[in-house]
Amino acid sequence: MVGVARICTVGILATVMMACGPGAEGTSATGSEASSGTTSGAPSELSATVAVADSTAAEPTDVDTTGPSATESGESGSTGDPPESCESPIPNITVLACARVGSAMAIADTTVFYTAQGGILSVDAFDGMPPAVVTSEVGDMHAMRIHGPYLYWVAFSDGELRRVHRDRGDVDVMGGLNKPGSVAVDDTFAYVTQYDADASLVRVSLDTQTVEPLYPRLDFAGELNIGVDGGLYWALSTNNGNLPNPIVSGTTSGASMSTLYSDTGMVARMILDEETLFVARYRVGASSIETTSLRSGATETLAVPAYQPTELAVGSSRVYWIEGGISDEMETVWALKSVSRKGGDVDEHAVYDTSVAGLVVAQGNTPIFGSPLGVVRLGP
Repeated sequence: MVGVARICTVGILATVMMACGPGAEGTSATGSEASSGTTSGAPSELSATVAVADSTAAEPTDVDTTGPSATESGESGSTGDPPESCESPIPNITVLACARVGSAMAIADTTVFYTAQGGILSVDAFDGMPPAVVTSEVGDMHAMRIHGPYLYWVAFSDGELRRVHRDRGDVDVMGGLNKPGSVAVDDTFAYVTQYDADASLVRVSLDTQTVEPLYPRLDFAGELNIGVDGGLYWALSTNNGNLPNPIVSGTTSGASMSTLYSDTGMVARMILDEETLFVARYRVGASSIETTSLRSGATETLAVPAYQPTELAVGSSRVYWIEGGISDEMETVWALKSVSRKGGDVDEHAVYDTSVAGLVVAQGNTPIFGSPLGVVRLGP
């Protein structure tokens, strides 16, 4: 266990007090684990954590996890007022930006892009300068990607692909989509999965904005990645975690689709790093952090989260994730954890009692995420 501390919150304000009161809890977005209570129990480290606030927050909120997350398919940028205090009571956690952040987050070099107060903002991971506003024209963002000088994202209910220069500017809007769920970009096209039955994976010309179906009549496609070889990798049947959710591959030209592997459990997040797919898969009581080799097809379980994994980021030597759920003591638990890319012991870095969203890695192995206080960095 590394540097664990627990934060109890009052409403949306991170209020530092002397001790957590009995039955402290916050809001939850953990779906069937939250509503059914069928979790594997809190990690043993929770009984020894050090923090620091009484809580009178609302009961956990049940959220349907058969579709895109509530923060991503709703108004992900409209996140309410920022906390009044931005000094982190957790040792080894540095607040970069005081805000109520949404779940979409991306990083280019050391610049972190995140959603808050209805817009996209940026902040450097290390220089201590205040955040800058990139745009306020976000919509109901579901995924954000960086390619070249642009930020790309999809607005779910608006059926739009949007982009803006990373340094700010006018927002380009490309419409004609059906519940766009994930996006990947190369120099010529943006590739978009659409979250619906019989919807197509399409490519959108960045020049003419023409929308062309590549793989028609898919079943709730999501979590799209693009490889340096022009391969596309995505998950299917992501609306039902009780059924096999296959991970499939295709090409940017629409060549034959093939199944890499299929397993029961919802693919919550998926990241392609060179020739390895890292997958956070959600199963009630049996979630996993997995890898799949594109070369050999071999699949390996790196870690078994105690709760529902919701975010994933891959560093140079470690894999980081955020998980959340309800403990055996009926307390809401959200934690940042990591494991070596080769597997082994799991490190727990920070524990909160209200939702944590967004996760990227800077300079190899420095995780940055959206805590109840705002955008924070692990480390001084």
